[in-house]
Amino acid sequence: MRPTEGLRKEHGIIMKMFAVLQSIGGMIDRYDAVMEAHLEQIMEFLTVFVDRCHHGKEEEILFPELVASKIPDEGEMVRVLVSEHLAGREIMEEMRRALDRLKQNIDEASPEFADVSSRYVNLFRQHIRRENGILFPVANERLSPDRQEQISKGFQKMENEKIGQGRYEAFHRLIEKLAEVYRPNPDKPELTI
Repeated sequence: MRPTEGLRKEHGIIMKMFAVLQSIGGMIDRYDAVMEAHLEQIMEFLTVFVDRCHHGKEEEILFPELVASKIPDEGEMVRVLVSEHLAGREIMEEMRRALDRLKQNIDEASPEFADVSSRYVNLFRQHIRRENGILFPVANERLSPDRQEQISKGFQKMENEKIGQGRYEAFHRLIEKLAEVYRPNPDKPELTI
């Protein structure tokens, strides 16, 4: 499998979690201990699966390969994508602080958490579209099959090191469980993937 196919599959998983997060944001006024536990699990998913593993694969393996291959204009695209990863990390810190405030005072903090989480989701929805639509097709075309195979092996190694055995599957189960609990409202298309 091409390394970009694996990243695309992860994008699908991430987008599903974004739908859950948006749905929670729309009902955050009903915050309780169960939702708090779910938000903690989502924050762990965003930290470990999205940032540490998925973005790690891109920043530490794929992007350097693209820059080293001297694909025209890819250096600039990579800089933009990395800057979006950095912006996402800053927003995630805001989400953590908003969640801490939410635990203290639901009335004051619920609009803040909904706003911050929405900014995070919107940033990365656009980011994913750019990667899927522009970067990945170029990588598939320009990187040799041997390089792609080496990148895929690097991805697998990183996945095992960054999130550990069995955790990838556990995150999948978590998303499925949360998607059932926080099923997006079909009358609000902005909540769909």
